[in-house]
Amino acid sequence: MDDWELIRGCLNTGIITDIGYRHLDYIRDMRNFASAAHPNHTELTGLQLVSWLETCIKQVLAKDPSGPVLEIKKLLQSIRTETLTEADSKPIILNVNQLPQDLVHSLLRTIFGMYTDEKLDMGVRNNIDRFAKAVWTQSDESARNDIGLKYANFSANAEISRKTLAKQFLDVVDGLGYLTEDIRAIEMKDSLDALLTAHYNFNNFYTEEPHARILFKYMSKTGSIPRAVRPYYVKVLLICKLGNMYGVSFTAEPYYDRMINMFQDDEIKEFLRLLKDKEFISLFQNPPKANKYKQISKSLSENNTNDELLIKALDIIADGSIKDMRTKKAYLNIKDIIE
Repeated sequence: MDDWELIRGCLNTGIITDIGYRHLDYIRDMRNFASAAHPNHTELTGLQLVSWLETCIKQVLAKDPSGPVLEIKKLLQSIRTETLTEADSKPIILNVNQLPQDLVHSLLRTIFGMYTDEKLDMGVRNNIDRFAKAVWTQSDESARNDIGLKYANFSANAEISRKTLAKQFLDVVDGLGYLTEDIRAIEMKDSLDALLTAHYNFNNFYTEEPHARILFKYMSKTGSIPRAVRPYYVKVLLICKLGNMYGVSFTAEPYYDRMINMFQDDEIKEFLRLLKDKEFISLFQNPPKANKYKQISKSLSENNTNDELLIKALDIIADGSIKDMRTKKAYLNIKDIIE
């Protein structure tokens, strides 16, 4: 165990809050004396050990924590007893942005644990909502993935209330993309079903946008889509992007564009395989929709891939005829390339 591991161990106990930053020498010397892994050539008497222990009690355990640790302690007390406003949250966010990484991670775990406590007062959750995203943003990928795993554990153990609260927390911090792949596939499938239903129902120009926005929240930073839901994701997204007989939902379209712009090679292959899907190619009876598909092909060719074979296939579609798209000939022209 090196010195910083010793410090972290002390910090993580929650008992000796800032011991490592102020009195590492006392702890290290006592450890070295007691541990065979850290030989000490100086013999210490029992009276010296007692004296050191007394010093630790007086100078560390009996003292109030200082610095950023103290501010976290006060913050956790305040959010249980006060009602925070937007103005109150600004200095909190500023302070969070200045915290050391270890303390940010501890704070993230703590507020997530509080948030998913079924007995917690709603007012406390509202307080956490005001600064949770700042804590999430300052945390690294491993800490965020840990929270995603906790959601998966709640789901696997049928802890429905805690699962619901965990999802609410992840929604607040824009962290739904950190769910495990299996869980994300299930959640995205539900969102895609709801989006497609809204697309085909009355008044879709207004009802599509909330579902498109929710779907977008499940996107990871890399744009990767769970394999199990990838074909359905691409198909629903393109159906909505091409629009129905009345046009495209203008409020939802920006989300469609952002998700299509995040397509990687796997999604592009599914995009091209739509050319053999009878349900999908029936949309090409409408020339504006067919032309829009061709335009998307050209955009993907220019911006989304470096794979020469995919570029060739996309260009064949972009430069080909609508008649070939309607008869599956377009797919046959690129089948050997993409498969």
